[in-house]
Amino acid sequence: MLDVSRANEYTVATWLRTWFELYAKPHIRPSTMNYYHRNIEQHVAPAIGDIPLNKLTTRDLQKLYNDLQSNGRLRKVQKKKKPGL
Repeated sequence: MLDVSRANEYTVATWLRTWFELYAKPHIRPSTMNYYHRNIEQHVAPAIGDIPLNKLTTRDLQKLYNDLQSNGRLRKVQKKKKPGL
């Protein structure tokens, strides 16, 4: 179980991966599971995953959102047509 009172012990990536495995994965369809997993591992964890959960700010989230909107696609073919998510 994720104990929010221990937020200083988690990074964003650790918390998201734990949430995904314990709470999301057992209750969602396989296609949704793959979508969540891909977004956590390809976008969120590399960008803000090392930030301690209790230090995560709205600025960090807004920067991630802005970066994904302007240049979030990873595949070159897609990036040429539309770089943002």
